[in-house]
Amino acid sequence: MNLHYRLLLSIVIITIVGCSSGLTLKKANALRRGMSPSKVEALFEMPSSDSLSFKLPNHPSPLVAHRYSLSGYSSAQPFYLLFDTSGLIYWGYLYEFTRNSYPIYESAGLAIAKWEFE
Repeated sequence: MNLHYRLLLSIVIITIVGCSSGLTLKKANALRRGMSPSKVEALFEMPSSDSLSFKLPNHPSPLVAHRYSLSGYSSAQPFYLLFDTSGLIYWGYLYEFTRNSYPIYESAGLAIAKWEFE
């Protein structure tokens, strides 16, 4: 095999491996309410990049938001998972939290935005 074909093959392999790593939409679509953080980590095959614990006045139990980087069509975007004592209760991009009509998710989105941008 000449050098040109080896180089081309190396580039293709690196591209495939690089694109397949990280959190993908396919894995995110497998999320289900009630999953524990450890089940999510097993599904995603990685821990979250960061987490925030907080309490909301309109929710009886403490909440924990986990941040992941979701590889989309153009670039990776922050993707958040919200847990309470029962497990996973909501997930999505930040705008999906802050535009939600359910007050707990909207308030959680505002807490996450404050965490991200302060």
